[in-house]
Amino acid sequence: MYRKIYDKDGAEIVHIEYFHDHFEAPDAFPRYRQAMAQIHNTYGKYASYVLESVTSAALSSRKYHEKVLNPDTREPRQWYASCTNDLEEFLCLRLPALPYNVGVSLHASREKDEVNEMFVRNMAAPGRLSSRHQLAAYWPEVYRAYAKETVVPSVSKDMKLYHFLQTRIGRIDGEQWFAATQIHPPELCWNSYESLWAPGAAKQTLHVLVYGDTGAGKSTFLSTLPKPIYLICFDGLGKETPFVKLGEDGGLKYE
Repeated sequence: MYRKIYDKDGAEIVHIEYFHDHFEAPDAFPRYRQAMAQIHNTYGKYASYVLESVTSAALSSRKYHEKVLNPDTREPRQWYASCTNDLEEFLCLRLPALPYNVGVSLHASREKDEVNEMFVRNMAAPGRLSSRHQLAAYWPEVYRAYAKETVVPSVSKDMKLYHFLQTRIGRIDGEQWFAATQIHPPELCWNSYESLWAPGAAKQTLHVLVYGDTGAGKSTFLSTLPKPIYLICFDGLGKETPFVKLGEDGGLKYE
């Protein structure tokens, strides 16, 4: 299943591929693996690649091992270990090597910092990938997306809900959140690609993990990446709405 989004001139600005499972015979993750085997065909056609989301992709991988590859095991932890191996291959090796902008969304978790004896909010990922020392080591940019009701004098004198990005590790609203950067955008900036760069600055290829709580604006941020966007969607229908709103919806197509 897929859909295309077009600009006012009829040019494709978003191509969405859906990877959803059949309940009794999950096949979304092996179909994604097949698609990644042909990813070189997208080079030069798209400016950005987006994966939505690690949470849903991990569930698809685990259900594939549980119901198809290894249904008779007496050790269910094998399914989780196999899921971690699958996601490690793509999140640590395949996606960071793509030669265009890449954005991946994740949810938030808590990680114990053994040195400082405190909890740090971090990216949620399966198994050993949940450690920021594992997953973040392969990505130059890690941002936290969040929403906050506040006053921004340059915009309005009224209290309003705004969406921001946190681009460096630090404590906000009483909690320590992990973030990292190599391009040095503002420490706190608006939830958009353009806000990462100083006016007139040369833009680099951006490889970014963006994480946060549900409703924090992760998809909204990723929809601002340079167009055209190639979107891989493991999430359910409706989660791709920020991308659909970018232009004219060509409608769902079934193959």
